[in-house]
Amino acid sequence: MSEEELSSAFTQFFSFISGKTQSLPEFEEIQAPRVRTGLTTRVARAVAAAYEEVHVALSDPANGFPGSVKELLRHTPNDVRLILGLQE
Repeated sequence: MSEEELSSAFTQFFSFISGKTQSLPEFEEIQAPRVRTGLTTRVARAVAAAYEEVHVALSDPANGFPGSVKELLRHTPNDVRLILGLQE
């Protein structure tokens, strides 16, 4: 991926997790609050884990990404967990 593609992907990602874009319509149809809460938590954990994996890969010089890519990594994995409501 080019730096421009990564920048666009991060912009879209943070727009989605910060609630600036609408959630999936199928998710909104889930009526049972306990089921919806459980799914929300599981999805949030999966998204946070995936972000951490990407963050680690882009931060590792051995993977060959240019140093300028680190500027795209303004948010740490802990920041993402906080945004997703997984920690206080």
